Amino acid sequence: MKILAVVVTFAVVILCPIFCAMAGEMIGEEAEQLFSSWVTSTGGTLINFEDAYTGALLDDEYALEGVTFKSIRDPDGTTMKVPKPVVVVTYGGSQEISGVPSWGSGSDGRVAYEILFTDPQKWVGVVRHWNNYYTITNFYNAQGSLVYSFQYMQEPGFSRMFLGYLVEESDTSQWISRIECDGIILDESRQVGYSDNLYLSLFNIINH
Repeated sequence: MKILAVVVTFAVVILCPIFCAMAGEMIGEEAEQLFSSWVTSTGGTLINFEDAYTGALLDDEYALEGVTFKSIRDPDGTTMKVPKPVVVVTYGGSQEISGVPSWGSGSDGRVAYEILFTDPQKWVGVVRHWNNYYTITNFYNAQGSLVYSFQYMQEPGFSRMFLGYLVEESDTSQWISRIECDGIILDESRQVGYSDNLYLSLFNIINH
């Protein structure tokens, strides 16, 4: 069975099945299995946050792995004057990350947040955990251009969805530099949700 989603790639809207070609957007369980195998076979990093305790605030704690985090927008969409960290939550039996509002230090699933890579990455992926009918996940390259945007456009959405992107070009300015986790406005607040299983790598896929 194929699942259709609205995908934006360089501002072109297309329909994409849950498992796409081996370049560009890669979505769903099979794609995550591939990313997991690539971490072992080609070199890469998987951060699943299981080493972090519930309530831990994260900004540069994973800097040695090449990634930092920050909360950027409050539930009403207001951009924070001073970004906050993200916070670790236990959700669905695993440790995941959530945005933190400007006025506190606890989890708020309505707060937008960013995953930033110290060096642009050849391939990246993340599990988004919420109703994906409401969540929006944006991938940006090193030039700051939107490369890929995902929102599942059928209700009800999936509560867990892996979203990955593999860059074909060798030009590192086209590689992924950040992921923005956001959501649509519902009842005057955003529906952003949590994230888990972050994959990142600088290496080419063997036998790709």
